[in-house]
Amino acid sequence: MEQNALIILTADARLGQVIADEAALLGVSTLICTDAQGVSREDWEGAQLAVVDLEGKLAGTIPEHVRVLGLCRDPEALSPRARRLAHVLYRRPFRMADLRAEFASLGGTLQIQVPIPVQPQITSLTLVKESRCVLMGNRQISLTDKEFAVLSMLVQNGEKGISKQELSELLDAGETNEGQVYICHLRRKLEQTFGVRLIKTVRNKGYVYVGSI
Repeated sequence: MEQNALIILTADARLGQVIADEAALLGVSTLICTDAQGVSREDWEGAQLAVVDLEGKLAGTIPEHVRVLGLCRDPEALSPRARRLAHVLYRRPFRMADLRAEFASLGGTLQIQVPIPVQPQITSLTLVKESRCVLMGNRQISLTDKEFAVLSMLVQNGEKGISKQELSELLDAGETNEGQVYICHLRRKLEQTFGVRLIKTVRNKGYVYVGSI
């Protein structure tokens, strides 16, 4: 089963991506949604931590086993429900170092995926367009149409990578965070199947494929 250790709930796409990028540096897989209703039961079962924008839409329920870090500008203006929801409250603007400390403090309870050094000779992929399959050695994985389109563009662009805007245009995602969600799903699928991190987040650049083809 695919699992995200960290769930980010916010309608602020920029805020969500900043936190997701920071988590990615620690090898933590993330899922960004606007509210709890957009998160599947399977994703909640695999999550240990949620970062929640308490000034946004608080629809849906967060499971009790998930530790909630709440973000807000004015704690006094929060609703009683929002106050009860957060185990820890951070006032915006917050220090990213505080969130890093939260990630690290969970220790073994947080499912951290440590990146494995990529060696070109063991990360050569074969993309089969007809079946939307990806092969590496004796292993293979099937992708959705959009996942395959994203991976194909990453491979074609090489070190140039894909900017967030290009990714949004490819998926016709508009102003939503669909692009980041697909990158997260794709990165996790590839790592779980092949045991290596093949998609890297590069600040001010976007996403880069770091394997070989």
